[in-house]
Amino acid sequence: MTADNLSERVKQAAREGVEAFSQENLERLVANYFRCRTLVDIHGHLAKTLSAEAPGVQDVLRAAVVLLHASVEDMLRTAAVALIPAGPSAGLDSIYWPADRPKEKAAVSILAAYRGRSVDEVLSQCVEEHFARQTFNNSTDVMNLLTQFGLTAEERAKFRPFLGNLDAMMKRRHQIVHRADRDVNAQVVALAVGDVVQWMDTVQDFGRAFFMYCCAKPAVLRAGIEALYAENPGGQ
Repeated sequence: MTADNLSERVKQAAREGVEAFSQENLERLVANYFRCRTLVDIHGHLAKTLSAEAPGVQDVLRAAVVLLHASVEDMLRTAAVALIPAGPSAGLDSIYWPADRPKEKAAVSILAAYRGRSVDEVLSQCVEEHFARQTFNNSTDVMNLLTQFGLTAEERAKFRPFLGNLDAMMKRRHQIVHRADRDVNAQVVALAVGDVVQWMDTVQDFGRAFFMYCCAKPAVLRAGIEALYAENPGGQ
């Protein structure tokens, strides 16, 4: 097999794998988006038939914010589990094994539980366990993950226009979940439907950019192609 043939075979496999992953993850994001959209529509119906200030009406919007945040986390976790194990080793630097004892020394005997499994399988399990515990509470967490994916500073800069609204949405979700959406004076804070819709639009735009820069041409695939060339210098 020539180097050119190897290149085409690897690139085609990479495209097929990423396209399958991207399609599945994109469908999940879109489905979650419309779940949020349905909650906003229900809120609008209740606001008309009752009133916007009626008990429980704004809580439908609060549920939409919580679900919207969960949608972002679901997308990021799914991508991390799919892409990081096969990516550059630098992306694994912040992931510890075993996951329930980060930064602790582990006896060699712990390897017994993984007999018969490949290094790739163990890596995938470690990444999956790590991100099962990982939360994304602000835009810094999101940008750190993009760095783990191997995106360059120039590529990460494409996401900066979304960070303000993502931060606002995540901060409000935290207030809803941990303080029942009450301020420091224990008063319930009004939630504007316009803010929720704006955050939904941002998540939609962020998702499109995410798939373009992380899935359509991820650095992990470039690294994988380079590794295959290194292992097959003669194209055999």
